[in-house]
Amino acid sequence: MKYGYLRVSTAQQHIDRQIDALLEMGLDNSSIYIDYESGKDFNRKNYKKLIRKLN
Repeated sequence: MKYGYLRVSTAQQHIDRQIDALLEMGLDNSSIYIDYESGKDFNRKNYKKLIRKLN
């Protein structure tokens, strides 16, 4: 199974092109994890969820 992760700093930033690129690579929406948080560290909800899924 393939998984994708996207992060943008604010909800106002557009992620449409990033999602489209992952969908073109064969991922489906349920395997794409998105965070709208700062990039200063990895303490992000969906990033942690993805890491747990991979372990």
